[in-house]
Amino acid sequence: MSYKNKEIIHIIIAEDHKLMRKAYKDLLLEHETYVVVGEAANGKELLDVLESTSADIILLDLEMPVMKGGEALDKIKLAYPAIKTIIVSSYYSEAFVTEYFLRGANGYLPKSCEPEELFTAINLVMEEHYYFDKSISKFLLSKMLREQRQKETIASIKLTEIELKVLKLICEEKTAKQIAGELNLTVYSIDNHRRNIQTKTQQSSAIGLFKFAIKNGITELV
Repeated sequence: MSYKNKEIIHIIIAEDHKLMRKAYKDLLLEHETYVVVGEAANGKELLDVLESTSADIILLDLEMPVMKGGEALDKIKLAYPAIKTIIVSSYYSEAFVTEYFLRGANGYLPKSCEPEELFTAINLVMEEHYYFDKSISKFLLSKMLREQRQKETIASIKLTEIELKVLKLICEEKTAKQIAGELNLTVYSIDNHRRNIQTKTQQSSAIGLFKFAIKNGITELV
């Protein structure tokens, strides 16, 4: 896939293995639209390079010494928000992919990807800001479906707003007296709310309520 705008794309490679950096560089130099403007063997070196070098895209490994790629990504997004990042990592699971997109990555590739996929990712990130392959699309769709099911579960159980607040405080290991103080209610009222929550959720213990709350994302809803 070619880059439609035909502009030079300035790329920094952040990878702790010298052989991998050379492999990426050799691949990129086969295309006249790509210019490698910097290299780094760890996150700290990457930040040092960025102080004096302008780039469009960073190819970023996660597992590097001194400063890992994830920490570097967080700092880059704060200091250089216009620079796009593509994670290229051996770690390729739903959890990793989802986490790093939420942290601001523009693309995510396994190190086992074909060269053409790397070129496609770079070009699409430049044109459309993000690159999603079929696996990533499946990961993110799965996450959205789970979140939707969680919302539907909460809606079907129909916990009231005060019950959601009580449940959250129970999960924070607050006593009935502490919950009553925070919500300006009586201990007797809190006990009633707790019984109603247990009945609706079909959970008889604090551990059961905690698992229910985590599973259904209640701590994020209240």
